[in-house]
Amino acid sequence: MTIIKVLINDTYGGWSISDEAAKLYEERKGEPLGDRKSHPVKGIRTDPVMIQIVEELGTEKASGEAFGMKVEIIRNAYEDLRKAREEWAALEEKVRRK
Repeated sequence: MTIIKVLINDTYGGWSISDEAAKLYEERKGEPLGDRKSHPVKGIRTDPVMIQIVEELGTEKASGEAFGMKVEIIRNAYEDLRKAREEWAALEEKVRRK
């Protein structure tokens, strides 16, 4: 069984990362976030460095405005990453509807 950590939005709203989290990411990775700060499709949802930063800072400090970023653990064996991404999107939609 594989354990996958993924960043999800547990509130209603867009995707955004706080300036503090973005700065830490850029310091640790040596590269700017660029448009990934507001567009999760660019691989930031599963980036181990960003996940670690969110775990360290917590949801409030790591999230930008109108966004509640949190780490979700998915416990499944995935052979097809596309299937995993579909499940993450469905999980996020389920959380938004609460």
